Amino acid sequence: DAERYHRLAVDLAEQSADSVELAEAIGELGGILLARWRVEESKELCLKSLALLRDSKNNRYLPVVLNNLGVISMHRGDYAHSEAYFKESLRSVRAFPRPDAYEARVLNNFGAFYYRIQDLGNAEKAFKKAISVFEKERGPDRAELAPFLSNLGGVYVLRKKWELAMPLFDRALLLLQNSTQPDRLSLAAVLDNQGMMHRLRKNLVEAEKSLRKAHDLRLALLGPENPLVLVTEVKLAGTLRDLGRYEEAELLYTAALTAYEKTSRLHTIDAATTLEELAHLFRQTSREKNADPLEAKARAIRFELEQTVSARGLSQSPR
Repeated sequence: DAERYHRLAVDLAEQSADSVELAEAIGELGGILLARWRVEESKELCLKSLALLRDSKNNRYLPVVLNNLGVISMHRGDYAHSEAYFKESLRSVRAFPRPDAYEARVLNNFGAFYYRIQDLGNAEKAFKKAISVFEKERGPDRAELAPFLSNLGGVYVLRKKWELAMPLFDRALLLLQNSTQPDRLSLAAVLDNQGMMHRLRKNLVEAEKSLRKAHDLRLALLGPENPLVLVTEVKLAGTLRDLGRYEEAELLYTAALTAYEKTSRLHTIDAATTLEELAHLFRQTSREKNADPLEAKARAIRFELEQTVSARGLSQSPR
């Protein structure tokens, strides 16, 4: 429904002589297509919107389209461009005459970028800043805070700081429960991070429950090829493998790899992790010959991406 209405908005904007209005309409449609994981269409529209905005010198909508391009680049493994887009988005929103809560959205995505490349120190700083900005501009009791809190909790989970992660998850869940319009995607994000915490603490039964709920929610809302669905799918597969349910786990790993290949995302950190996880399952089930090529492929992907990440300081704002 949202896509249909946004396409109508683009049609109307094309009839006007206002390039900024057209840029916003095209950019909003690009955001909807990104949510539906129609990445190439989304990228094309976002770049068109960006070109129109640069020509107009109007910066009101600029942070939004740059933020979306940052997300697209991040999920495609193009980390140099992703970082550059997020940095420019932050500069744009901070140049507004008054503080804007949208800065928190950009910071949250920037935190996700750092989390993805395992720069947990900067991820923690970005998520904390996102929470601080949002609370200052919108207040501490809004359900929109839930994913920011959950993401910060996810950093603490990887650091095994359970005492810091758990209150954040509890607060996020309370905000969602008290909301008059429950956000199921945010709920899935909290459940995903909670599930990972249970898994690392060897509470595998609870881990499976949380991750399966998160996977079912994301799958229903986003479809089988969305990167968030695949990340949860691999975590669930790992939990099933730890429980000794190897056949179920292998089916999920294989489905995730098929989706990565279909969407041209085999050269990403998430795909490398999936290859390594499946290789580990093969070794656990005495199939070493099956594991060797997967591990070699994962090493090659990680080496290529590490070269990109190590050169991040050389990146420039893309045009």
